[in-house]
Amino acid sequence: MSPELPLPSRSIGSTAFYTVTDSRHFLGAVGLLNSLRLVGHDEPLVVLDCGITARQRALLEPHATIVAAPDSTPPTMLKTYAPLSRPADVMVLLDADVIVTNRLDAAIEPAAGGKLVAFGNDNGERFFPEWGERLGLGAPQRRPYVAAGHLFVPRELRWVLERFEAYQAEIDVRETGLGGAVPDDPFFFADMDVLNAMLSTVVEPELFAAFPYS
Repeated sequence: MSPELPLPSRSIGSTAFYTVTDSRHFLGAVGLLNSLRLVGHDEPLVVLDCGITARQRALLEPHATIVAAPDSTPPTMLKTYAPLSRPADVMVLLDADVIVTNRLDAAIEPAAGGKLVAFGNDNGERFFPEWGERLGLGAPQRRPYVAAGHLFVPRELRWVLERFEAYQAEIDVRETGLGGAVPDDPFFFADMDVLNAMLSTVVEPELFAAFPYS
């Protein structure tokens, strides 16, 4: 599929939630969106459509803004597209396999104050010096390895999403687990490894807060 022209950037409010789904992960996206409502989050929901059916789209449309995916890039590497095209003051990126069991104010508040907020991953020691050279980022410094499935990004750090998108485009899918790589390869975890490569180089520590994995 050929890429579409970039969408104009249209603001949608103070805080918004974003997820990516295709037809296979539709139930996960519905679970995520319902869980947000059940804990009291009534902020806008934006869903990047990477191949949902017409019926699934009709079910989502009353409850969410649906944005078409730009191309056939693997969905896991398109997390930045919807928030960049429909930005909010705080952009909360959540994977479609996440269920929210409590309000997320403790992470939204520091993001509203200008910090990128993430959660530690269970393999918190993952680190590759090759990240910096491969992406032209300079020498990386060891920092907590975080998950890419729940990010809280303030509007003033939109540039992090823009560069995240650009660096992902430099990675060949064959370098990742999506294309046959193994966990010892530096970009096996695709988007997550690219994100951590950035956090260990171009994002200053004072701009970043990581909640512990627990």
